[in-house]
Formats: sequence, C-alpha cells, structure tokens
Amino acid sequence: MMPRLLLLICALISSSTLLADDNDRQYNLVRLQAQQSESVSNDTMHVTLNTYAEMKNASKLAARINGDMEWALALAKQDPAIKVRTGGYQTWPVTRKDVTSTWRGSQDLILESLDTERLSELTGKLQAKLQVKSMNFTVSDEKRRCRKPPYRCGPGCLQGTCRHCCQQPVGQGLSHRRYQCLGSRATPAGHVPGTGGHPGDGLQ
Repeated sequence: MMPRLLLLICALISSSTLLADDNDRQYNLVRLQAQQSESVSNDTMHVTLNTYAEMKNASKLAARINGDMEWALALAKQDPAIKVRTGGYQTWPVTRKDVTSTWRGSQDLILESLDTERLSELTGKLQAKLQVKSMNFTVSDEKRRCRKPPYRCGPGCLQGTCRHCCQQPVGQGLSHRRYQCLGSRATPAGHVPGTGGHPGDGLQ
C-alpha cells in the first residue's frame, strides 16, 4: 500500500511541475509578425455601357432597345481581342395618378479587354447610341498566376527580427541574449491563421 501511495504522490508532483513549467513559459513567449507585399499593376479594362429609352408604346420601346443592342454587338464583336456580353434587359412603367403614361427600358453591354487602347477606341464609337455606365481596371487572372507569391519563405524568415528584438538594450527591447524559435507560419494575404487553408500553408 505504501509503495502505491508513494508512486501516486510522485506522479502528482511530476504533473504539477510540468504544468508550472508550461505556465512559466507563457510569460516569456513573444509572438512576432512580419508582412511582405508586392504591387501589381492593373492590366485589364472593363467598360459597361447601356442603352436607355422612354416611350408611350411598350412594343416600340422594346424594338428600340433591341435595335441599339444589335448594332452595338455587331460593332463590338468585330474585334476578337475584346470580350463581349450583354447584361439584363429591363422595362418598367411610369405611372401618374395610378395610370401608366409611358414605358422605360434599358440594357447593358459589358466589355473587357487587355488592350486598353482598342477598347477605349471601341467605347468612343459605341457612344453614338449607348452611354458609358461604368469603367474600371483590374488585374487579370493570367497575371496573378504568373506572379510569385511574396509569402514564400523558410522558417528562418523571422530570425533577424527575433535577434534584433531580443538583443536591444534594457528599456528598448527584451534585453535577452538567448532566445528560441518555437515555430513559424507563412500565410498568403487575406488568410487568417486558424480558419483553414491548404496543406503546406504553414511552416512549423
């Protein structure tokens, strides 16, 4: 009975010691974060134009909208370097004193191209019958795939930062000559650690 009791006491003391060591280590645990980014220029131009009309006759309104869009599509599809698609077609009544007085309608033409000069020239021609609704620039998927991710680095990326921080004089840093790197993790921009990811994202 005595040896078993002694063994149990030793086990409890050992567990308490390990727990105390873990708790003590938390006080000296410092997490550092480094960030790296790279500027990428936009290479894709997007233009949205629309045709709009208002008429008393709904059938004539539809014919007007369809005619303008057919003309625009025929002109835009002549250039294979420009992606062309149409947006939603909408018609709605305009009422006055609960009576429909006129009808309004519109439809969008959406253009996209890597050749901004040719798309700008086409946009100018289309404004003979359509109006520019919006224009913006983005980075193409092809360019994104060609760029090397800036977050690719080995476990030693933060070694210089750790050394600089720990060896600063008292009052300016941690003032420690010895430090130990417990682990490192590299994640792409926009990813929050602990919310999932792909195998290989983290370096331990």
